[in-house]
Amino acid sequence: MVHCYLLSLDCLLNLVDAGKYSEALIEIDSLEYPDTMEGEFWRINIIWYKFQSEDSVKFAEKAIEVANSNGNDAWKLMYYLSGTLSLIMLRSYDQVLDWIDKSEELKELIQESSEYKKMEPAILQLYLAIKAYIHLKSGLLDDSISLYKEAVEIGEAEQSWKGFNTILSIGYSSLGNVYLLKGMYDEALIIFKKRLTLAYEMKNLIFIWRSQQQISEVYWKKNQYFDAYHNLRIVLAKFDDFKDRNEFVMRHKVQSLFKLVIITLKMSKFVEAKEYYEQLELMIKKDSKQFPFTLKLAEALILKSSDEIRDKIKALDLLIEIINEIDKSKLYVSDGIVDDNIPLITLLNLYDLYLWEYKSTDNKTVIKEIDELSSKLIFIALSYNSYPILGEAILLDARYNKITGNLKYAKELYVRAISLSKEQVLDEIAEQAEHELDILEKDMNNWTSIINISESTDKDDNGIEETSQQLMKYKFLLNPVKLSIVKILINHNKFPSAQLRTMLGISWGKFSTHVDSLVKEGLILSEKEFIDNKPRTLLFIEQKGRLYFQELRNVLKRTIYAI
Repeated sequence: MVHCYLLSLDCLLNLVDAGKYSEALIEIDSLEYPDTMEGEFWRINIIWYKFQSEDSVKFAEKAIEVANSNGNDAWKLMYYLSGTLSLIMLRSYDQVLDWIDKSEELKELIQESSEYKKMEPAILQLYLAIKAYIHLKSGLLDDSISLYKEAVEIGEAEQSWKGFNTILSIGYSSLGNVYLLKGMYDEALIIFKKRLTLAYEMKNLIFIWRSQQQISEVYWKKNQYFDAYHNLRIVLAKFDDFKDRNEFVMRHKVQSLFKLVIITLKMSKFVEAKEYYEQLELMIKKDSKQFPFTLKLAEALILKSSDEIRDKIKALDLLIEIINEIDKSKLYVSDGIVDDNIPLITLLNLYDLYLWEYKSTDNKTVIKEIDELSSKLIFIALSYNSYPILGEAILLDARYNKITGNLKYAKELYVRAISLSKEQVLDEIAEQAEHELDILEKDMNNWTSIINISESTDKDDNGIEETSQQLMKYKFLLNPVKLSIVKILINHNKFPSAQLRTMLGISWGKFSTHVDSLVKEGLILSEKEFIDNKPRTLLFIEQKGRLYFQELRNVLKRTIYAI
């Protein structure tokens, strides 16, 4: 009887590790549960695997009943703590307080028992995880990191039982996610790689898959798109190992495909991005209610990446439609970390397109929309306690104030973004803010010089008056971006539009505005050509562009000498 039970239990655990939940649940119903640590193991696994669902709480309640009838108080305490974590995720806070009180009372009664001593490492990890999560939701990220680190250290020191490894893996995941919120990407990468190594040791396909996905998330945040792309392709390949296509597995495959659309667009792999979009479309059509915005957002991002104005307008309309639906459903705030953060990605891209529309059309009505988006971005940053999101929101606000002519305030915002980013070690945002601040200061200095020169034309020195009047002829070209575009085209005669924008490190909206201005003035030419059967926009230097650039250089030299 015992031998048959152990064989059944081993079969059950293999099914759980392989992600075959439907088969595992059938096996569970056929088992009888003796009062042993191994016999109760399935319950803690199911609770963790079905995390963030009401089922996890039901399983915890059932497990508590069985442990109570068997007189196994140590396991009963474990299930109270595990269930408490699930309740926190489900935001059932009244029940959370009740279960914490019960677990505290139980701990006081049994902490000297031998059963408790056996389970103590796991129990301590769960206590620390609960405290860490509460600190996280209170905005105390550093305290949360310290508590999760303590839990992980306990788990690393005690791996004598497979169940401890399960809890350790969850600890790695939680600690890495808080590192992501802090923008501590290198630390997050180390932790997620530890989780991946442990997952291979456990031969747990779900944990292997999720760890690989989390590693990709870090690379994405670090703008290391090739590494993110490589890891996500591994994730998709591993999806074929799962025979049980349950909700958990399907949700994470959708997230992986969605991220691959974004990353391939960042890498200018437009054809591949559309292929992933088509795969995403096939999956989501089967369950459109579960993913109400994902497909529409992926379509908007593909349209936004186009050089065609009509596509950008379609993308803008789609993003507005999504954000209105999100407003109605109040999906801005979520407990925990949302891997495919639809509200945030929508807001960031909508903000970018509104800036593009304002610069392209000088549409004043857009200003109100941009102001509202800034408030929403900061709200999300504070709700998630996310420094990277806050840094991004400040950076976008600086860009908005720059293009609307509020240069002094834009400069203050850039300085604030740099200060926040350096304080929180957000290197990517700090570098971007410093680069844009440098361009802004050069712009401000250029205009100051022009104003000073024009105001000095009443001097007796005819040389200064003459050169300053000539300089005003080229006023529209006195911009670092326009000058850079013309200079690069002079050196190369022609250049791919997308590659030139990447070199300058600016948004499509800003780049397109400058290109259109130069084309209108007859300094450069923009034409579409087919390269490798793909349409590409190429920019060419016109003779007028060469002459204007040379004449401007000569006028500037004369101005300096005259002064």
